[in-house]
Formats: sequence, C-alpha cells, structure tokens
Amino acid sequence: LRFYYSGRSHTHNGGLPQGGVAPYRHGGCIGLATLRMDGFVSADTDSSGAWLLTRPLELAGTELYVNAAASAGSLRVEILDEQMRPLAPFDLTRAEPIHRNAVRIRCCWQGSDNLAALPRRPLRLKFHLVQASLYAFWCE
Repeated sequence: LRFYYSGRSHTHNGGLPQGGVAPYRHGGCIGLATLRMDGFVSADTDSSGAWLLTRPLELAGTELYVNAAASAGSLRVEILDEQMRPLAPFDLTRAEPIHRNAVRIRCCWQGSDNLAALPRRPLRLKFHLVQASLYAFWCE
C-alpha cells in the first residue's frame, strides 16, 4: 500500500504557526509512505513471547499461510479442537518454527504436508510468537 503526502510550512487554515517563518509558504515536499500488504495492524511480541488464540473457525482449504515478521524470533501455530485440545499432528511440538519476514509463509507440521486430515468442524488456531509480528493468516 502506498500513501502519497505533502508537507507545508503553514497550518491547515492557511496561517503560519506562531512565530513561524515560511520560506516555502505555498509549496513543500511530496513524500511516499509504503506499508506491507495487510500491514495496518499486527499482533507483536517481545523476547518473552506470547500467544494469540482465534475464535472457532471453519478452515476452508488445505494449506495455512501467515503474513509475519519473525526473522528475529519465531512463530509457530497449533490447531485445537472445540475443547481446546491440540489435534495431532497439528500440535505445538510438531509445528515447524517460522524464522522469516514475508507476506506469504506456509505453515507446516512434522508428519503432515497439509490440512486435509482435519475434521470439517469449527477449530481454533493458537499462534505462539517470540519476538515476532503476525499481520494476517488465511487458508487456501
């Protein structure tokens, strides 16, 4: 996402700031701010870590992806049933840690290539983050 902006030496109503001098009263600079895809909001953690639990979701698709920044730490995800029990092989101990910063990272677990084995009922995702940021997640 790109946001163009400009700077001026006067206030929004056209006046100068108190005691201000305006050498470029009618002009200024033009800037460009760029955000990563889905980069408006993220769940962030420091080195002490934290986790984020979703509401019950019906996962449509066979692969789970995240948009995350975890190059300085890690991100792992486990899948829980309605009683908050981890579903094998999608538990935390088998979750492959993510140590990258990218807008499309596939989540993987040891012993499973995809989500096809999951039951078709509402499930929860529990994201475990250490010095990382989670921007978005989705299934395909």
